[in-house]
Amino acid sequence: MNGVPAFVQTLGDGLLISDGKKWERNRRLLTPGFHFEILKPYVEVYNSVTDIFLEKLKYYAKSGEAVDIFPRVALATLDTILRCAFSYEGNLQDQGKPWYQIDFIYQFSNEGKELKQLCDYSHEFSNRIIKDRQQILKKEGLPAKRHLNFLDILLTAKDENGIGLSDEDIRAEAETFMFEGHDTVASAISWSIYCLGRYPEEQEKVYTEISELLVDKLEVTWENLQEMPYLTAFVKESMRMFAPVPGTARLLTSPMQFGDIIVPAGVHIDISIHSIHHHPDVWPEHEVFKPERFLKEDITDRHPYSYIPFAAGSRNCIGQNFAMNEIKVIISRLVQRYKVSLVDGHNYEINPELIMRATHGIKVILENRLMEKEWQIV
Repeated sequence: MNGVPAFVQTLGDGLLISDGKKWERNRRLLTPGFHFEILKPYVEVYNSVTDIFLEKLKYYAKSGEAVDIFPRVALATLDTILRCAFSYEGNLQDQGKPWYQIDFIYQFSNEGKELKQLCDYSHEFSNRIIKDRQQILKKEGLPAKRHLNFLDILLTAKDENGIGLSDEDIRAEAETFMFEGHDTVASAISWSIYCLGRYPEEQEKVYTEISELLVDKLEVTWENLQEMPYLTAFVKESMRMFAPVPGTARLLTSPMQFGDIIVPAGVHIDISIHSIHHHPDVWPEHEVFKPERFLKEDITDRHPYSYIPFAAGSRNCIGQNFAMNEIKVIISRLVQRYKVSLVDGHNYEINPELIMRATHGIKVILENRLMEKEWQIV
């Protein structure tokens, strides 16, 4: 199963852990779901979710009270993935933390009973969304291609023999997409916010770029996403410093030579993405935060596997463009509205679990950049 932890295998045999012919077939069927024509309309969803996210932070900006940003961001990314992938709007950010706690991918317990309870809830939730969407498609027909969501593609995909995905496969892929598109993106965004506070000079460079780009508007457009070179470099450097997925694994299907050592087929290889991103031979001053690393003309001279926040090779993250677009919308609009600072004396120790977390949370202080009335601009 590609060396993934046992509790991840409860997701089902989706793209994350399937292999062989099944993985090849399903990857081929699902790839059209991430074409730019499909991704483009999602920008409206990113903005809508960000509107709610920023409003939820307003209290902290007014009071000056510190906020652990990770749980808030994770609610927003879960909200986004449910809207974009399944056309499901459950007002998750308004429901608050209890909803977040029962989400199966946020907090796995070491106790099997609790794990089973959370997974059962997830499976029931997924099955309900899938059945509801099947009824809608049966009644209203398939929407125009540019308005297809991920679940629509799962439900209608057919291979060269005209065979679609089984109900079990659909649920496995749906839950895999929720897992990979929720917590991992939340980690990337949260650590990017940490870097905004940790490196105020870099934050101001990002703010200047976004202010000049958006001028008197609040929402980010599809075109804007291609016009944020410094923000993009900032986010990439954040993901280099704090890889959202600190490590992964692969099962060798053929022998691999590593220096003078030949590792036989059938061996599981652990890959420390966090260590690769901090290799001093590839990344001089690897502990220094330098977004300009990703602005240099010689960036193509680096080994293609020296920077792999979305993994690499044929099994790289199918949704990486989706994720990067979402990250850029949330970070750009956050910087436009709030100035971010860290909390003096707080311990921001990393906790590299399945995803990169902070042992004691990522607490920040927010300060309004503009007057309240200026946020009424349409």
